[in-house]
Amino acid sequence: MTTFDLQQRLARLRELPEPRADVLVDGQMPDLYARKVYAIMGATVTDRGPHISETAGINVAILECPPGKGVGLHNHATAEVLMPISGTWRFDWGAGSEVGVHLGPCDVFSVPVGVNRRFTNRSAQPALMFAVVQGDGVANTVKLAASVIEEGRARGLEVDDDGRLIGGGLSFPPRELHIPELEFSRPEVLARIAHFHDLDARPREDGGEELMALSSAPGSAAAVHDAVGFSLSFLRLEAGGQTAVGAADVHLLMPLDGQWRLEVGGQTFELRATDVFAIPAGMHGTLSALGSEAALCLSLVGDGSRVGVEANSP
Repeated sequence: MTTFDLQQRLARLRELPEPRADVLVDGQMPDLYARKVYAIMGATVTDRGPHISETAGINVAILECPPGKGVGLHNHATAEVLMPISGTWRFDWGAGSEVGVHLGPCDVFSVPVGVNRRFTNRSAQPALMFAVVQGDGVANTVKLAASVIEEGRARGLEVDDDGRLIGGGLSFPPRELHIPELEFSRPEVLARIAHFHDLDARPREDGGEELMALSSAPGSAAAVHDAVGFSLSFLRLEAGGQTAVGAADVHLLMPLDGQWRLEVGGQTFELRATDVFAIPAGMHGTLSALGSEAALCLSLVGDGSRVGVEANSP
């Protein structure tokens, strides 16, 4: 029987150590791109291992970008889902990032596999982005656009053909998955975006409401259906309300506002905004909203699928 140290399954963003070296070349050009990648669970593109050490078929991170900065144009061999936590962000896609859209907090974007994409913080203050990449491994499923790689090489940086730095004590095996370069029409890409203000709130049998943004299950009430390996929704509870949590697969919870209490595995945890707790597969508990006002919490539940890429970060 597997045992879990539940305390180690709680990641408090502001208590996590600062990210160190970034293995992708855009992380070495702060005048053009700038980000801090806080690895929550799974693999990471920095040399800082994740706080929650579990191979669950998803890689979860929170990125912080200063005003006007973000990540370089890149592509993934597996699904990538992005959700601003704060601020206003510009998302661009296409071979030359020629089309784009602005998204705000709790808008969910399931970026099509094979489409080059980048995102930039358009706020006046640093802003946070929640990011999930499907599979067991990140650095072996990503490829930076040729234009970004050329920028790095022009500065004398030694970079492989995927945009990963060569040397520096970091070692990653060759990419195993093919990364296609596909073209999607603007309406096709926009159909992968769930705007929070458009989501329908559905009552839960045990209390509160659920706003379903994304699901892999056809026919669900989600605004976007995509085979990403998990579902993503929002739980809204009135003050004093509570609801059951936990699932057959891993269940991640991240409060977006308010104060919360999670009771699971005989232990109690107090949660606040940007804390992330990963309930182990098959374990169940109770989530309660504290304080005097309704509160919102992100809910991410795995669907049991896996993508065959070995986790490759330290």
